Amino acid sequence: MVLKIAVIGAGIVGLSSAVAVQNRLPEASVDVIADKLTRHTTSHGSGGLFAPRAEGIPEALENRWAKDGAEHFFPLAASSESAASGVSFITGLKLYNSEKPVAWVKYMINVQDVPPELKPHFLKYYK
Repeated sequence: MVLKIAVIGAGIVGLSSAVAVQNRLPEASVDVIADKLTRHTTSHGSGGLFAPRAEGIPEALENRWAKDGAEHFFPLAASSESAASGVSFITGLKLYNSEKPVAWVKYMINVQDVPPELKPHFLKYYK
């Protein structure tokens, strides 16, 4: 008997979930059910930021997500498929209110401390 699984929604979460389920259960039949596709969903061309950080998640799992995500997204962002896939590198600041560095930062590209001249702007709220 074939296990039949339905995923509701064809946005980034629905499609990612369907792929994850199919990878985990290759013999299963996975159907995606949606009333809208591609550019008619909020996921078509919407922005996303790869940062494997969620409260309450064990550090080992965050590290695995960071490593897996970096191995998947970084080559894509650096490839000729970057524009078509919508995956690219960006710059920005990520500030924390703890001096303890996050473990997964070792998997990121071009991470550096806030320059000393900018720290006074953030010290009230961030370390």
